[in-house]
Amino acid sequence: MAISRAKVVFLLFSLASAVMMITLLIIFRQPAFSPCDCGYVVNIDNATFTFTDALETDFVHLSDISQNTDWVRQEFNRTKESARGLLGETFTIQNIYTSANLANDLGRNHHAGLELAVKAVLVDDMVSAAEVDTARTDMFYGSYRAGIKLSGVPGTCAAFFWYFSDTSEIDVEFLSQDFNATNSSYPINLILHDSTSDTHPKFAREYLPFDPTADFHEYRFDFISNTVFFYADNQFLSRLDGRDLPARPGHLALQHWSNGNPLWSGGPPCTRCIHDSGICKGIFQFIIFYRDKQIRGLLPESSNTRETLLGSRIHDWQSDSYGHVRQAAEQCSQHPHSSSTPLVDTLSTPVHLRSSLRFLLKSTIAHS
Repeated sequence: MAISRAKVVFLLFSLASAVMMITLLIIFRQPAFSPCDCGYVVNIDNATFTFTDALETDFVHLSDISQNTDWVRQEFNRTKESARGLLGETFTIQNIYTSANLANDLGRNHHAGLELAVKAVLVDDMVSAAEVDTARTDMFYGSYRAGIKLSGVPGTCAAFFWYFSDTSEIDVEFLSQDFNATNSSYPINLILHDSTSDTHPKFAREYLPFDPTADFHEYRFDFISNTVFFYADNQFLSRLDGRDLPARPGHLALQHWSNGNPLWSGGPPCTRCIHDSGICKGIFQFIIFYRDKQIRGLLPESSNTRETLLGSRIHDWQSDSYGHVRQAAEQCSQHPHSSSTPLVDTLSTPVHLRSSLRFLLKSTIAHS
C-alpha cells in the first residue's frame, strides 16, 4: 500500500520532534532538589546551613581598592558627642590603602592587604580614621569572616562588624590599649546591639590564645536565627543570644578609629598606626526589602520568618579558612531539614534560576 508523500513528511517531522524533546529533557533535566545548585553550605554549631550568596575579597592581591566594586570607602565626620568620646572622628579615604605589590615582602616590616590607618595628628579636634563597607546591603543570616593583622600601637579600636542600624549590629572589636605582651593578654570584645542594648547589654570579652599583632588571624561570626556564634582561627569563642536580633538585611564593615575615650578606644595614638585586612568573605542569605515590606513570594509574612528562612537542607561540608568558597556541588548530600518551606525556596533553587528570580522580583518592584 503506497504511503502518501504528506504522511511521510508528517512521520519524519514527528520523529524529529520526539528526538529533539528527548534530547532537551536529557540536557536540561533538573531534579526537584539539585545538590549541585543548592547554594553555599556552612557548618554552624554542629549543623550545616545552606545560604544563597557569597562574597569574597582577597585584599592582599588587590591592587587598587578605589577600583573594587564590592567595597566602598567611607567619608564622614562624627562629633565627640555622637562618638561618645573626648574627641570627634573624621573618616577619610586618604587613610585607606591597598598594597598588593608588598604581598611577598612581609618579612621586611611592610604591610600587606587592605590598610586602615589612624593618624596621631588631629584635624579640627577630630581623630583621622578609616572605614570600608560592602556595596551590598542585602546581607542577612550567614557566616562572616575576616583575616586581620592588628596594630600594637595603644589607643585605637579595630572593628569587623555587620550593620543595619545602631540598634541592629553585630560587632567584633579590638582595643589596642588593652593588649599586654608581657603576660600575653589579648582580649577580643564581642557585642550585639539591639533595641534593648541600653538596658540589657549583650557583650562578651574573651582572650585570644595568640598575639593578634604578630600575624594575620581569621575572625568569624555566624548569624542564625536568634543566636550569633564567634570564632578565632576556627576555634569557638562565645555565643550571644537575643530575642531582638536584627530582622532586616545589612552590610559588612571594616573600621579603625579612636576618639580618646579612656574607657574604650583610649588614645589618640602617639603615632600613625595601621591594621591590615587580608581576606574578607561572607556566605549569606540575600533578602530584598521594599518600602519596609517583605517581597511577597520571597519571604513568608509570618512571625517565624527567621526560622522559615533557615528551613533549608542539611549537607555535610567543611569550609577552608582562607580557601575560595566551595559551592555545594562539591560534597553536599540530600537530607531535608525543614518542616516549613519558604513560599519561594531560593535556598534550593538552581543558581541560574536564582538570578532570574532576583531579576523578576526587581522588575516586579519597578512596575508596582
